[in-house]
Amino acid sequence: MLADTLTARERPGVEITPDWIQSQAAAVIETISKSRSAWERNHVFAEAQRSARTEGAALDPRVAVAITDTALQEPQSIPRPRSAHKSR
Repeated sequence: MLADTLTARERPGVEITPDWIQSQAAAVIETISKSRSAWERNHVFAEAQRSARTEGAALDPRVAVAITDTALQEPQSIPRPRSAHKSR
């Protein structure tokens, strides 16, 4: 009984496809936009890592990077223009 509790269960891995990356990217932006009106790459990357872990795809770090890169492309995200005003 203790061995069953301490032994990790094997989960079938998810098939990483361009469509899967796209759907995860959309879900990441949807999640972030519920709590933020603007976000930066690090916010998206952190959420992409959580998404990859949840889906069982966290072993390959390129997965979170691919989700992040896709999420930050239009039409998912629109870059916010930087202010022309420079602080001193």
